[in-house]
Amino acid sequence: FFCGFPRSGTTLMEQILSRHPQVTITNEIPALSETAEKMGELLGAALRYPEDVNKLDSAQLKQLREVYLSRLGIDQKQHYR
Repeated sequence: FFCGFPRSGTTLMEQILSRHPQVTITNEIPALSETAEKMGELLGAALRYPEDVNKLDSAQLKQLREVYLSRLGIDQKQHYR
C-alpha cells in the first residue's frame, strides 16, 4: 500500500508506479475498509483492525486478499500465481 497526505506527491508517485505492468492503481479506501470488516466473519469473532491481523492464518489471509481484489474488480489469477 502507498498512502500519503494531499499535496505530498502521491499523484506523481501513482503515475510513476502505474507504468509497471504488475502494479495496479486503485482507489482502495472503500475496498480496504470492507476487507477489514470481513476479518470478523473469517474468525467468527469481533476483531480490531489492524491490531488483530496477526491472528489470521495463511488461509484466512488468502481469503482476505481474494475479497479485497474482488471488491476492486481485479482478477487475482492475473496478479497472484
